[in-house]
Parts: sequence; structure tokens; C-alpha cells
Amino acid sequence: MVVERQRPLGKFVNVDVSTLPGIERAKTLGLGSNQLAQVMASSHFQEISSLYQNTPLKGRWFSLMRHPVDRAISLFYFLKGLQAWGPEYTNLSLEDYVQSSFVESNWMIRYLIGKKSGDVGLEELEMAKEILRTKVLIGLLEDVDTSLNRFLQYFGWKIAGEDERQCVSRLVQEKKVGQNIHEVVSEQSDVWQALMRINNWDLKLYDYARLLFQEQQSLVNPI
Repeated sequence: MVVERQRPLGKFVNVDVSTLPGIERAKTLGLGSNQLAQVMASSHFQEISSLYQNTPLKGRWFSLMRHPVDRAISLFYFLKGLQAWGPEYTNLSLEDYVQSSFVESNWMIRYLIGKKSGDVGLEELEMAKEILRTKVLIGLLEDVDTSLNRFLQYFGWKIAGEDERQCVSRLVQEKKVGQNIHEVVSEQSDVWQALMRINNWDLKLYDYARLLFQEQQSLVNPI
């Protein structure tokens, strides 16, 4: 995940804000105040927000959110395919993964409020809901066409030489072709039900995000 913005001479500023060292480098460059970047992509919500401290400029988060159980299953197969965590992970079945120390719990809430360990409950849910309500333009993977078009219109992004709607349609189709393919897991299965219990607070947050998605329609006009 990189930060980049095309400049008049065709040059790019290229800073990796997907890592904490990269965010620290972005601070030294004054990336939050000098308008070198229009878009930043990072999973470090709290840390990257600090780029806008002590500056009149304000950032606006936008996020394409996914059902927590779908996300957990897809992440398992993605990392398994990468062989990212060694043979002890690569040889796990999905059923074993759900019972292992590798499985994530309530990742969305932890990501938003910066709580990497400890229990998650009602207090943390309310904190995460307030962050979504006040700081995030919501997109949903289950309605990706509407979400991407909303991002384009809200931020006023233009795609040189292309119709934005056609570009979004092509992007969605290309993503479907290249997506991580894995076995479909039934919502009635023990694995699905276990992941629902593990991510019970994230499920409540996702339901809230769906409500926000509908409410935020008033922020833009249909393209």
C-alpha cells in the first residue's frame, strides 16, 4: 500500500504507509500538511491519523468493508496460499484454524480503536461506531459498484480519458477474475458459527456500517 499523487511533471511521491516505519518517514516529509498526497492506504488507523495533527488540513477515511466472517475465511486461504507463516500454518485446515491462536477476533474494532490485545465489548464497540460515524465514508464489498462510484463522486476524482462508471465496472470485473478462490463455507456450518462467536462485536459493527452506508447516500448524488 503506497501513497502517491501525480504531480505536474509526471513525478510521484512514493511513501509506504502500510508500515509503521513508513508512517514515521511520512511525518518527516510533512505528508499530512504539504498536500503531496491525495490518497493514503494503510491498516494503521491510529498512527496514520497523527499525520494530520497540528495542521489545518484534515483527512477523510474511506473504507470498503466486508462481512467479518467472509473476511476471516478469505484471509485464512490467502495467507495459506502465500505460505506466509510457515508450515505450522500452511498445514492447518480451516476447522483447525478456527481453534488455533492464529485466528483473529473482532479485528475491525481493534483496528479502529488501536486495541491489539485484551477483551472487546460494548465500550469498544461504541468507540468504533463513533469513529465510523464521524470520520469514515463507508463502502461495502457486497455493493462494490455503488461504493466505488460514491468514492469517486464524494472526492471529486476524475479518471483521465475514461468514463468513471465504465472504469469502475471494468475494475470490479477484473477483481472478480483475480479474486482469491476457495471453497464456499455454508453459513450453517460449525466453522461459520464459530467465527460468528469469535467476531460477535465486529458483526454488530458491520450491521452499523450498513446503516451508515444507507444514510451516507445523502452525501452524494447518483452518478
